[in-house]
Amino acid sequence: MAFNQMLYPQVGLVNRRPLSVQKIVIGLLVAVGLGIALTVLVRTFTALVVEAGGSCGSSKGVSYGPCPRGTAPLMVLSIISLIPLIPLAWLMIFRSLKARETANRVFGVVLLGAIVVGVYPGLAIFEWAHGKTLDAVWEAPSEQSGSSSEDADGSWVSGSTVVRARFDGLSAYDIATGHQRWTFPIPGRQVLCLMSRHTSGDIGLIGFGAESKPCDQVVAVDLGTGRQLWQQSRTSASLSATLSPTPDTIDVVGQMAILSTPETITGVDLRTGTKHWSQEPGKNEVTTCRFDWAGGGTDQVVAKVDCPRQTPRIRALDAATGRQRWESTVPSQADSVNVSLVSASPAVVHVQESGKRGTNNLLFFDGSGQVRAKILTNAPDEPFDTSPAGFTAVPLWKLLAGNGVFVATTRFAKGHYSVIGFDLNDGRRLWSKTFGSSIEALQVDGNQVLVVTGSSARPELHVLSLRDGKQQGDTQVLGLSRMSSSTALYVQRDYYVFVGEKGYSPWYRPLGVTKRK
Repeated sequence: MAFNQMLYPQVGLVNRRPLSVQKIVIGLLVAVGLGIALTVLVRTFTALVVEAGGSCGSSKGVSYGPCPRGTAPLMVLSIISLIPLIPLAWLMIFRSLKARETANRVFGVVLLGAIVVGVYPGLAIFEWAHGKTLDAVWEAPSEQSGSSSEDADGSWVSGSTVVRARFDGLSAYDIATGHQRWTFPIPGRQVLCLMSRHTSGDIGLIGFGAESKPCDQVVAVDLGTGRQLWQQSRTSASLSATLSPTPDTIDVVGQMAILSTPETITGVDLRTGTKHWSQEPGKNEVTTCRFDWAGGGTDQVVAKVDCPRQTPRIRALDAATGRQRWESTVPSQADSVNVSLVSASPAVVHVQESGKRGTNNLLFFDGSGQVRAKILTNAPDEPFDTSPAGFTAVPLWKLLAGNGVFVATTRFAKGHYSVIGFDLNDGRRLWSKTFGSSIEALQVDGNQVLVVTGSSARPELHVLSLRDGKQQGDTQVLGLSRMSSSTALYVQRDYYVFVGEKGYSPWYRPLGVTKRK
């Protein structure tokens, strides 16, 4: 009441009182404050609905997931502020607009404008507390089926095109606009079962076959047009009769397509399919050995050679000629060893030993096949995330090499997750960055490491320096629909491209693109 009397000392004379400086200042502060509080409240509710599905935190022992960053204090403060601001602003604006004097009526209109002015600082306050949001440039429409058998098997980015592969074919989109450029259906009742890790010159490789039969057909696809360039049959008596997608069986290195079976690795011209060379695994004193997998890098092919009653060997081939560069026995004394390819250039493999005393290690090889670094990955206090996730034809690894640095992620330990950088030359730890929420995606882009953390409903993007792990700029919230738990991240010019393993309605979108700020 006292505040009201200060603004309008005599109600009966309110329309005859001239505007005072005190009234103008107080009125503007109230109106701008109302605009700020309303904006913060609306943006907070929007973030809660979009990023957390409308609920977050925990109640009666039930967890609804973490709340979007900054929303809890912002909501409390904005609601408390609105309790006095709404009646005060309404009173001042209503009385000013009803006044007889033109000056008072004009002041009422100014107060309405001041509320609008408050929107801008309100948005700034929300962005400061919540973090910048990278809104979606476009998202591909959800698929109708929700069957896990129809999840994506892999993806590529080539030039301005992003390609997502499923059992029934490829779909390609323009990264900038989301326009679907082409589709490549798998013929007949056959299904996709192979896919190259890499592409070159706008060409990628896929394999397909009839269900319950070997994956015996390989096709080169022009990623600019979706046109088939050539098709070859994979002939081998050792091909599996179960048609499940198998990684690191075909690949692209420069202008060479690499086709492998247990008996041979063949290099053919990427554009024409003409055979250039072939390599056999060799024999030991017992029987013929076999290739377990083969993957490509910058200019070489790295393959695993398995021989009965012997420790596996890693062999590197020149991709252009097929000439053997080196061969190295995996250093292990365990009875059984599982070896997976992490990177072909530089050559990095993950070794899992059997037995209670078995250890898991990353091995870094130099150009002559010598192990130049060995990193333990299953230490109890720092377990690495070494399991390839999703995309069965081209699985995602949270282990990446780039520009002399090897980047690894850890599982939850000691109350946090970590991203760690190692020197590729000697395995020396360079840096470590901890995060309070799970690491959903990882990518190395030049001298930067891109890390996506948080829940699938409100992922956050962190950009780290590859050299020292320091964060560059603010954390940015990704304004995408719910992300699949297995999502591939690509960087193409100013765009961040996200390809989800799952894309079914109503929860997921198969593809989404945001733009750098």
